[in-house]
Amino acid sequence: MELYDGFTDPIDYLESDKALMMIQGATDALLCIDFPVTIRKAARAWYSELQSESINSFKQLEHSFVAHFSTSRKVSRASDSLFSIKQGKTEMLRDLVARCNVVTLKVRDLNEDMAILIIKRGLRRSRFTYSLDKTLPKIYAELLECAYKYIRMDEDASDRCQTERKDQKKK
Repeated sequence: MELYDGFTDPIDYLESDKALMMIQGATDALLCIDFPVTIRKAARAWYSELQSESINSFKQLEHSFVAHFSTSRKVSRASDSLFSIKQGKTEMLRDLVARCNVVTLKVRDLNEDMAILIIKRGLRRSRFTYSLDKTLPKIYAELLECAYKYIRMDEDASDRCQTERKDQKKK
């Protein structure tokens, strides 16, 4: 596991660290002993400044740690942040899908039905959108699966065109 430096989400770090330690049967005391070994930079400086015997449990250490590094927490977004996703005039479907994935991962309690409709609304007209008009996926994973099918088709067609152009230049 990567050492925590104070610049990423402290809750993500703690959940990963605790899960790893719990698998090994760690007690509260062992969690406290292990903690300084898993931090560096700003986190190490913060830990070094704690007063001796000021922490009585891992829960207390956890609370102080999260409070101190709260500005590094990931800010979850609301589903309406998906409205900002619009496919650019020259943007490839692959790039749009990548942007959608980044945004949807940041949305807490994603409403998949709404996400599908909003993303569909931001697409340029294409064979993919005509397909969605016929059959709208029920879950976000189905939307991605359908998008990847069209991405592969477009990329295969592009590869064929490039090959044909090269062959024509040789003649």
